[in-house]
Amino acid sequence: MRDPTHGSLSILIAEDSRTQAEQLRFILENNGYEVRLALNGREALAMLAEQIPELVISDINMPEMDGYELCTQIKSDRTLAEIPVILVTALSETRDLLQGLECGADSYITKPYDEADLIKGIKQVVEGEKLLLENNSLMVPFHGESYRINNNASNILNFLITTYDLAVKKNIFLAAANVLLYDEIAERKSVEERILRNNEFLTILHKISIVASETIELDLLIPEIMKAVTVIGMLKCEPKGTIFLAGEDGLHLACGIGHSQEFKEKHRLVPYGTCLCGLSAKTGEVVISMNSETDSRHTLQSCGMDPHGHIIIPLKAKNRLVGVLSLSLALEDIQLEIDSQMSALLAALGQQVGLAIDNARLYEQTRISSLHDPLTGIANRRMMEILLNKQFSLSKRNNNPLSLLMFDIDHFKRYNDTMGHVEGDKVLVVIAQIAAEEIRETDTVFRYGGEEFLILLPGEPLSSALVIAERLRSAVERQTPVTISLGAASYVQGMEQIEEFVVKTDDALYRAKQNGRNRVES
Repeated sequence: MRDPTHGSLSILIAEDSRTQAEQLRFILENNGYEVRLALNGREALAMLAEQIPELVISDINMPEMDGYELCTQIKSDRTLAEIPVILVTALSETRDLLQGLECGADSYITKPYDEADLIKGIKQVVEGEKLLLENNSLMVPFHGESYRINNNASNILNFLITTYDLAVKKNIFLAAANVLLYDEIAERKSVEERILRNNEFLTILHKISIVASETIELDLLIPEIMKAVTVIGMLKCEPKGTIFLAGEDGLHLACGIGHSQEFKEKHRLVPYGTCLCGLSAKTGEVVISMNSETDSRHTLQSCGMDPHGHIIIPLKAKNRLVGVLSLSLALEDIQLEIDSQMSALLAALGQQVGLAIDNARLYEQTRISSLHDPLTGIANRRMMEILLNKQFSLSKRNNNPLSLLMFDIDHFKRYNDTMGHVEGDKVLVVIAQIAAEEIRETDTVFRYGGEEFLILLPGEPLSSALVIAERLRSAVERQTPVTISLGAASYVQGMEQIEEFVVKTDDALYRAKQNGRNRVES
C-alpha cells in the first residue's frame, strides 16, 4: 500500500442511504480523498474486483449483503485481505463490536460522526498509528498522549470489550435521559402554553366584566364586547364578527363588525338550526369550521366574501341561551387545536358574554317597565317628564314649534261604576291603542294619570295639533262606547316654565269639558 501522505488516498464507501453516502463523500473529498460509492455489499465487491482502493468504509446495515459479510468476504480474499476496513455503527450493542472483531474489521466509526474525528480515525487506520503491538504490549493513544499497556492479547480484548460495553450502557442511559429531558421540555412548553392561554382569556374576561359594569345599555354594550373578543391573539381572529340575540323565531343580528350591508341584511334573522350560528344555538355547543366554502353546514353565503373559518360560541346565562357569538378566521391562520382546556375557555367566554348581555337586557326591561304604564303599555308620567323637559328645552333654545294635547274620558267614573272595573280597564287600553295609531312616530302618547292622557307633538304648531286632536276624538267616538274631551296648547316664545305649558293645556281641557264634552278646545 502506498504512503497515504503522498497523493490522494482512494476510498470505497458502501452505504445504502444515498443521502448519508453523499454526506460522507463530501467530507472526504473536501479533505483530499478520492471516493467511490456502492449502495450495498454486493455492489462493493463488484467494484473491488474492478479497482482495489486503499480503504473501505462500510455501513453495517445494508440490503443484500451487510457490512459484516462484506468485511468477511474482503478479509478472506488474498488479493483484498490487506485493505483496511472501517465499519460504521451507531454504537448500540456490544455484539456489534464482537461481530466486527470476528469478521476482521480494522476499526469503527460511530454515528453521528464528527469530521475531525472521522479524518483522524482514517489516518490512524491507514498509517498504522491507532494500534501498535510491541513485545506483547499495546500502545493506546488517548487525548494526545500514548499509553503502553503490557498484557496478553486476551486480557486486552477483555478490557476493550468491557470498556465498550460500559460505553454502550452509558450511551443507552444518556439516550433514555435525553428522551426524559425532551419529554419534560415538551411538558413544560405545553404547561406554559396553557398558562398563556389562561392568562389571555382571563384578560379578555376581565375586560368584558369592566365593559359590562361601565356600559349597561345593551346597544352600547354589544359593540364594546365585539371589540374585546375580536382581538384574542391565540384564536387569530380577523377584525370581524357578529353577535346574534336569541328570539322566539330565531337569532336576530345585534351587532356586526367588519361586514358589508349585504351580509347584515342576509343575516338579519337566522332560524335555529340554519347555518353554523343556528346550529350552535340549537345544540348549545361550540362549532368550528375550517373553511366556509367547503363546509356543507355553512349554508348562508354572502357575495364578495373570501373563504374563511369560523368559531361559533353559544352565549348562555344560567344555562339559558342568550345568543351566539361568531368569530371569523383567516384560512392561512387556522391552526386550532380544540383540546379540553380550549373548550373550557371558549365555554367560559360564552358564559361571561352571555351574562353581560342578559344583565343588560334585564336592565333594559326594568328601565322600560319603569317608564311605561303596565296596563296600557304606553309611556307613563315619569317618561313624560323626561321627554317633555327635553323637547321644551329645544323649543326654548331654537324656537321650534311644540304642541301638547291633554284629554280624558267623559263620565268615566259613571262608566266604571256601571260596567265594572274590568270593562273600564279595557276601554283605557283601547283608547291608548287608538291614540298611538293616530300620531306620528316622532310623537309620544302618555298615560298622565287615571283616565287622563297627554300627547307630545314635537315640531307641530297649534293648527296641526288641533287637526290631530279632532281626528283622535272622532276615532274614539266611532270605535268605543265612550267619548273624550281634548285640550290643545303650543309653546310660545317667552314661556319659561314647563309647568306653565302644562297648565295652559290643562285649562284648554277644562274649557272643553265646560263647553259640553266630546270636543277640542285650545
